[in-house]
Amino acid sequence: MKLRSRSTHDDVPNTTPKRARTEKKLNEFEEIFPGAITSYGQFGMCQGSDCDGVPSETVKIGNERFCEKCAKTKHSISKTTLFYKFEKSDAEFKCPSFTETGSCKSRKISFREFFLGSCCEKASKWLTTNEKAQRKKLAVIREFHVQAKGEKTKAKNKLDDKKKKIEEIENSQVYRKKTIREISKTIQETDKEIAETKKVQEKTEEILKQKDEKLQFVAKRYKQVSYEYYGVSCQEYKADENENAGKKCRVCMEEYGDDWFKNKMVLRGCGHVACRRCLEQIIYNDDDEDERGRCPHCRQWFYEGTMIKIHE
Repeated sequence: MKLRSRSTHDDVPNTTPKRARTEKKLNEFEEIFPGAITSYGQFGMCQGSDCDGVPSETVKIGNERFCEKCAKTKHSISKTTLFYKFEKSDAEFKCPSFTETGSCKSRKISFREFFLGSCCEKASKWLTTNEKAQRKKLAVIREFHVQAKGEKTKAKNKLDDKKKKIEEIENSQVYRKKTIREISKTIQETDKEIAETKKVQEKTEEILKQKDEKLQFVAKRYKQVSYEYYGVSCQEYKADENENAGKKCRVCMEEYGDDWFKNKMVLRGCGHVACRRCLEQIIYNDDDEDERGRCPHCRQWFYEGTMIKIHE
């Protein structure tokens, strides 16, 4: 809220009844910076008692606003206190070199521009001989310097974090590219192996086809020859049977041996021969309750007690 000037020739704003407590402090500020402030705005005036009333930022506590120093002294509230927000001053000032030639003649420069003299080139060379004004200006500029250093440190830390993040991403990208190359190489080798295997498969299928054709031809020819020479085949079978007579069981066609189940056994009733295992299986697999079986050659009944081992 802008305040009207005291007269048409005086640019220093009047204080309102609400600011009665700070009138003395504001008058002191106007004494060291006469006619400088044109509006206190909403956040440009502190209603505490430990400052000059025109701070760089204020916080609202209840229905009043306080600078950082007064808020901490009176209410124990700082910038780190939750739910309290410090806001930059929106007070408006005249150019520090307003009365000099070459000034920008602005009446709406900010708190920061006023004390740093950044509104125009003439203001940047502005110096004051008032000791209180010098102290105030030095304190404000020192505060800006501390803030700038803090902001720079935060920005640098943020930049370092981003650089570290970028480095991690780049390293990850290098690893991924390497993995992709290895996978691509493996795929190429696998494709090559598949192609070679397919060639071998085709050759094998061709060979198999040839072998099958050959087998079919031989089988067909064997069938023809067997039919034509049936008599000779029967004679060869009988000759083989006579040669192995007495060496193999006529039931399972396995050779007799010293093993218990491979013992050569003769049946007392009919005199036919077989291995012990075959004869016992006939007895125990038969449904007859008398534990007997029929001879596999002549079908005569026999018992386990009628089985005699032949010693050769």
